[in-house]
Amino acid sequence: MSSKQQSTPGTSLTYDVFMHLEELRRPTQQPLRLNQSKVALTTHLITENIQNIQKCSNADLKAITRELQFKEQLRKQISSLKAAAKQSPKRNPLKSEKRTQS
Repeated sequence: MSSKQQSTPGTSLTYDVFMHLEELRRPTQQPLRLNQSKVALTTHLITENIQNIQKCSNADLKAITRELQFKEQLRKQISSLKAAAKQSPKRNPLKSEKRTQS
């Protein structure tokens, strides 16, 4: 599975739920991948609700609004996680050995 996981028109809701559960089952959870699977699942749910918007009650519309806000919050978290990953370079023991030898 790629790290750029997103809900695509070809995936089903069942598949997105499965992929999110797989992320939750990982022995070492990666916050970035977990948030990306949440975004994919939330996007799919929002899309399905918007397609049936004519049948929605006021409570349903409020729920859609909350889903959109949650999705935006997740995207901000993903952005901050990516920024933090760029700022803290991964430690490579070979590079540190080369520095000490120079």
